[in-house]
Amino acid sequence: MFKSKFSKQFIKYLPDIFALSVLLISGLVYVNGIESFLDILETDESLYLHWGATFPAGFPIPEWSPLYVLWYYFLSLFQPDTIELYFLNYKLMTILPSLFIYILLRVNKVQMIISFTVSLLFLLSFANFPTTPKVSHFALIFLLIGLIISSLIKENK
Repeated sequence: MFKSKFSKQFIKYLPDIFALSVLLISGLVYVNGIESFLDILETDESLYLHWGATFPAGFPIPEWSPLYVLWYYFLSLFQPDTIELYFLNYKLMTILPSLFIYILLRVNKVQMIISFTVSLLFLLSFANFPTTPKVSHFALIFLLIGLIISSLIKENK
């Protein structure tokens, strides 16, 4: 009984899993090799990186997004090299919003092809990749997650 229920649910979401996989692979191809042409500049992003890599020794004031610093700290647990950490964060902040946009649209019952197209267009748009600092993308991810959760809660009532 349980196995057939699980199989039915899995088959129901298989097209969405496939679309998310295509978006993820497209994003990985899109950001592949950014280390060869993207410079690390001494800007706000570098300060976030420094504070995150040296946490808890350095922690910014609230206006400097401490949650983003904690995000960098979390990533530094997996990637201790600060140069590689910078590029890892850049890649994640470029790809993740697109995936969450797709999920939000699908949770709100937007057709799959439209959800996929909008998400892919965001991934490839000029508003996504060259935007720095990526703290704005970090905030966008939190907003999208909040909207997804609220849509799921509203749906279950």
